[in-house]
Order: sequence, then C-alpha cells, then structure tokens
Amino acid sequence: MVFVRRSRNALPNETNPVMFQNNQLTKLEIPMLRILAVILASALLVPNTGGAQTNQRTQFNEGLANFNELVMQRKIGDAIDLIRTDLNMSAEERGAINSQMQLFFEEDFLGSATVRSQALKNGFRQELLSYWTSDGDYLYIYLFMHSRENIRKILDIRYDLDFHDLNALF
Repeated sequence: MVFVRRSRNALPNETNPVMFQNNQLTKLEIPMLRILAVILASALLVPNTGGAQTNQRTQFNEGLANFNELVMQRKIGDAIDLIRTDLNMSAEERGAINSQMQLFFEEDFLGSATVRSQALKNGFRQELLSYWTSDGDYLYIYLFMHSRENIRKILDIRYDLDFHDLNALF
C-alpha cells in the first residue's frame, strides 16, 4: 500500500499500516569455592520460572530498541514489520512506507521521547512516542499493546504528523 502525501501536516492515519564489565576471580580460598559450589548446585536444582519472564521482557525491550533505531533512520516500514510480524508485509510495502517517510522528512530524526504512557486494565497498555528533526518537524507514533502469559504483543500501531489525532486515542 502506498500513501499519497496530502500535506506536510497530514500523514495518513491508518490502523495497521501496511504497519556489560569483565569480572575476574582472584585467589579465592578453598572453603569459599566450596560454598560457591553448593550455592550454584542448589540454584540449578530449584526450578526457575522467573528466567523465562525476564528473557521475554528482555527480548521485547530489545525489539522496541531496534524499532526505535529504525524509526530514527526513517525506516518506518521496516520498524512496523519488526514489531508486527503478523502483518506479513512484503518488501515492496516496507519500501513504499520507507520512501514516504523519506519524502516527508529530509533528514534522520535527531531525538525521541515517550510523550504519554498509560497502563490500562488486564495487561493492556498504550504509548505515544515522538520523534523530531533538527528542522523542528515531528512524527508521532501510537502503540497499543497487551501483556498476556508473560508475552507482550503490539496489537496496533499508528503514525501521524498531527499530535492531536493520536493523543485523542488516550
């Protein structure tokens, strides 16, 4: 899907647009090593469900960091495809959205911030993100997500040049 530029201040508002320090051990005494071995063995024997939660949370946060990096480079199509794999966007669709962003914004974004974040009931959450250029142009991105069974999923993503259109979703 290719979006046609209507005006500099009006991006199409589509739902689901085609959308560590290196530590070293030194000269530990034998009793200390034995204690460490006992602690390690007991930790391995106790089932750990928190690791899976932490790993999924880490993966989600890394995914959002990668998303942010792509947006900063005006690669919105690739960013959407990264966090909404269920959309099955083609390379042409991603390229069309990326080209559109490069027409609207002549340079990569200089900064970004979370404008609004709201935790809703039953694991739902919405976020409004802002990206800006040195020329003072802004892009706003709305994310609607759900956490269920320790898995976070982006359900909706929208982007626009008009703050009020996306802020009204809160």
